[in-house]
Amino acid sequence: LVKEADAMSSKKPWLQFESQKEQFMLIKNAHEAQKQKVLDIRAEHAKHQPKHAEIDAMSKESVARVSAIIASHNATKDKIKRCDGKFTKLSGEQDALDRKLAGERKDASELKEKIQRRLRMIRENEEELKNVP
Repeated sequence: LVKEADAMSSKKPWLQFESQKEQFMLIKNAHEAQKQKVLDIRAEHAKHQPKHAEIDAMSKESVARVSAIIASHNATKDKIKRCDGKFTKLSGEQDALDRKLAGERKDASELKEKIQRRLRMIRENEEELKNVP
């Protein structure tokens, strides 16, 4: 076919021109189709731009919320540490008070026994005094 086209174009030069014109038109049409595809893609992209902005805003809002949650969590952890420290201190104080109370109970018990012994001695002395003529 190429040989025939070359042979024909040598005999009839306008045929070669017509063939080139057809090729140019095909290329031009393909180029126009590609340009239209690019324009369509750009239009589609532009349609989605507001959605991108909305997603970006939501993302920033989510990041801010997560940051606030983390800050709150860290503040809570600090409060817990302070409370643990206070609890440990109070627990130590409670233990000391319990030991002191146990000592005072022992002292009170010993004092009670002394008082009871003296009361017995006083009663015994009273009994003896009653028996004295």
